Amino acid sequence: SHYMGLLLISLVLGGLIRSESAQFLVFGCMVVVGAVQAFRFLVFYLSAFLSGLEVLEADILYSGFSNPRFLGQFQIFLLPVMAFLIQCFSGAGKVKLAVSVMVVMSVHWCIAIMLGGRGVWFGVLLSHVLLLIVAPKFWRLVLNQVVAAVAGLCLFGLLFEIIPRWLEVTPLVYDGLRTDLSSREIIWSLAWNMFFDNPWFGVGPMHFAAEYNSIAAHPHQVMLQWLAEWGALATGVAIWLAVHGFFSWIRVLRSSHSTTVDASLWVALVGALLLAQVDGVFVMPYTETWFAVLAGVALSRWGPTSLATISQGYLLKIMVIPLISLFALIIFKEAASLPQVERDYLRSTHVQSSPRFWMQGWIPM
Repeated sequence: SHYMGLLLISLVLGGLIRSESAQFLVFGCMVVVGAVQAFRFLVFYLSAFLSGLEVLEADILYSGFSNPRFLGQFQIFLLPVMAFLIQCFSGAGKVKLAVSVMVVMSVHWCIAIMLGGRGVWFGVLLSHVLLLIVAPKFWRLVLNQVVAAVAGLCLFGLLFEIIPRWLEVTPLVYDGLRTDLSSREIIWSLAWNMFFDNPWFGVGPMHFAAEYNSIAAHPHQVMLQWLAEWGALATGVAIWLAVHGFFSWIRVLRSSHSTTVDASLWVALVGALLLAQVDGVFVMPYTETWFAVLAGVALSRWGPTSLATISQGYLLKIMVIPLISLFALIIFKEAASLPQVERDYLRSTHVQSSPRFWMQGWIPM
């Protein structure tokens, strides 16, 4: 039902937001979310000194999920969108708006450096290099990203080098220059073996977490995750769709009709696919939802313009029935008792968050 819902989000948005003003509204919502996150980070930073605690620790300055680097999965979408808006506002003479977005973007680069997300850096860098190779006419979009990254690096130096030394405070941030795989080779091997045990249909969505390991509840590699949990057939279809979309959009970008909107969408989605090779982009519902939203924007721009056939319409309506039924069952029957179930699970297993996706105990350790 979850994946059916994501599919419907993309299809519905693809039909509803064909005007550029509606697409611009989606990008504006993303930037508002990003601005709130940036403001929250700056407030936490100031609070570290105003409270007298003087603790500059990455996990505290950006809290939330059990691993704060989860934010990078949203940043991989947000950064190209903000680069597009900067170019859009500056070209329209709205300098103040362009500067405001640049400030937010610089703060996010500062956060990305603080959290040390090598996958995010890799995804942003390679997707922009590919854009320059495929369609060099969009070099201004890449330039905006470089300027924001440099400004973010300078801000990081100010907040976590100059000010702490002046106040004699030792900051605790993630090391982004480490060269090890952070035990990924172990969970990759587990996923590969799980695939060979269930080669055709896999063990089931998210069921990598059913076999306990001390490292992670998912493989941190999207193709291995699909192979282990969905099997070879579904993985083959997913890879074919991704490759087909990748090269189809290259033809779009090289055409004379392509705009900066198309380039920013391509960079965002390709960057997320690159990040998914080393991170759990396709296990986080929040990230998956934004992926579906941007895929819907892409469909609205370059998808088929004809209306759905009668049979397609009925098929979509049929898909909605199990989706709504299961979600309604969860909301009305199970959601209210989740806090108590979670406490019972933690008390019985004596663990805090491993496997962290199934703290309710639906999939036992």
